[in-house]
This record gives sequence, structure tokens and C-alpha cells, in this order.
Amino acid sequence: MNVARVKAVGEVLTANLRIEDIELGVFTPRLSFSPSYLRELAESIEKRGQDKPIICRPHPTIPERYQCVDGEHRVRAMKMLGATLIRSEVRMLSDTEARILALTVNQIHGKRLEEAEVDLHIQRLRDEDKLTFEEIADRLGVGYGSVHRAYSRAKNLSPMIKEKIIHRWIKPTQAAKLAELDLEDQDLIVERGRDLTERKTMAVVEAFKVVETPKEKALIVEKLTDPSIPSKAAIAVAQALKEVETPLEKQRILSKPLETYAQLVKTPEQLKRLVKMAPQEAVLEVYTCECGRGHLIDWVGRTVKPQAMRDLTFTCFFCGSKLGEERLAERIREADQDPTLYSLVKERYREIFEIREPPR
Repeated sequence: MNVARVKAVGEVLTANLRIEDIELGVFTPRLSFSPSYLRELAESIEKRGQDKPIICRPHPTIPERYQCVDGEHRVRAMKMLGATLIRSEVRMLSDTEARILALTVNQIHGKRLEEAEVDLHIQRLRDEDKLTFEEIADRLGVGYGSVHRAYSRAKNLSPMIKEKIIHRWIKPTQAAKLAELDLEDQDLIVERGRDLTERKTMAVVEAFKVVETPKEKALIVEKLTDPSIPSKAAIAVAQALKEVETPLEKQRILSKPLETYAQLVKTPEQLKRLVKMAPQEAVLEVYTCECGRGHLIDWVGRTVKPQAMRDLTFTCFFCGSKLGEERLAERIREADQDPTLYSLVKERYREIFEIREPPR
């Protein structure tokens, strides 16, 4: 296609371009492409055909080459289908016009852009294209405040984070969360984090907000991004750190074998409770009632399990068994004075256990 033809038809020409002649990644604000979304789009195109043409501009230095302004998902989906041509609108656009159009069109249709993708694109318009905040807001049709906040968020991302977003080593959603921290802390997390999923990134960032020392921060990254710790466990530990008040309590939580604890408990709430317990507190305790049956008290899970017994003549009411009325009445009267499991639970842990009160 000759560039002169594009100018002759009012800067827009619709044509089938060879996919191999189209350069991607120049103007799109999109930094990550979902494989599942691409598969769905490819299936849709295979069934219904290409609904909308992509938008390109002639390459500024290489003849018969083009740069994609909008429609990279469609180009990638067509490649998956083995297509060699794609319906395109070719327009004469400057770099600034192409970047403005790319962001505008992506916000109107297609897969929703992540906040960090929009922020970094606005930063390019400000720093590379030298547009003022007012000009960007006017061209995008948004408020001045929205543009200024987006630019500020992008400026708060470290160069390392930006590089990792561009190379798709971390997701834009992770970058948006990391932007809440200082640049030095951002780099520490992405440099040392081993299993840095989206939810673990959120957990680490929230934990960083409540600690102060470099040692504590290094421990948080080491512990919470351990591949053996599930994401929900990392979030539970971060919540525990936020709920304790003193530096000593925070250090005690971080010094515990969190990877082992995460395997022992069943729920994040139990893990949070366990990591907050003082070292001298019992985690599992066995109590033998006067009826002869042993009980396993799980102070983390907040449960009591009676142990099986043979040749048991009677059991106490706490186990849920029936006793004779006289013996039951006698046992109730003794409960408040006896250091029994029933008394312990009744007086100190009423809100923790669901207690079945015996009939009086």
C-alpha cells in the first residue's frame, strides 16, 4: 500500500494488510495479554469473522510496513487461527495522536485496561509527548484530577517495576499495589520475592505498612513469598501483623515457622490465631474428665474432641452423653468449683466454644 493513497482519501483507508507487515507493541497501553481471552476471541472470530478492523498507521521509516494503534488482541487471535491477512484501517497519525487514540479506543471496547496500564500510558503522554495535564484531560475526555492522580501513581513506580511490567514478569495489578510503597521497598519485594502471586503481593504490601526495620521487611518477603505457603495463609499472616500492636509481637510472629504452621491448620483464621499466640500458650492440650474419657482441646481450631473409650460405664454431659438425673444434677453443682474442662470452658471461653448447657 502506498502512503500517498492514504493521504488522498482523507487520511483513512480500509485494506487487508499482511499480518507479518504489522508491528505490535508501539502504541498500545496494554502490557499483558490474557491467553484465555485470546482463545475466546479466536473462537469468536472463527465462528463470526472479524467484526471490526484494526487501526494502523504507516511505519514512519520502513516502506510497506505498519504499526498497530488499536487491535493487538485481534492480530494475535488471527495469528492463532493461522490467518495471513487482517482487515485494517490505515490512518496518518503522529506519535501523540496514535497514543491518544490507542488509549481512547481501548477504554471504549475490548478487554478492560488495568489501572497501572492507563497510568503508565498517561505518563508517556506527559513525559514523552510533552502534553500538559489539561491537554491530556481534554483529549481523553476525562477530568484534570484523574489525569494528575494517574501520573502521580506512575511516577511512584520504580524503574525496576516498570521494566518488569513491560516484560510481563509482573502483572499491572501487582504494580498498582506495589505503587503504595516507597521505591526502595518495591525493589526489595520484586528482587527477593520467590512466589510473587497477585494475592501474595497484596499480603506483602499490607505487611510492609505495619513494620519499620529492614530486617522485618526482609523476613516478610522471605516468609510470605515462600512457595510452600498458600496465598490465603500469607494474607492471614499479614492481617495478624496489622492486629498486634508492639514491635515485639510482630517480631514474634515473623520468627515462627510459618510454612509449618500453614500446613497444620485448616483455615486462614486459625493460622492468624496461631501466629498471634504467645509461646507459653498451649496449642493442643489433653484433659481427662472425671467420667474417665480423655478430651483433645485444640486452642487454635477452638474445638474439643472426645477420645474413644472401651467399656465406658458413663460419660459426662460435656461429651453430649446422657447421665442419670441425680448424677447429672450433682455434676452441675460441682462444675463451678471443680477445675474441670466444663468449668474452664464455661467461665473463660464462652464466646469461643458453642456450649450445650445441660437441662436444670
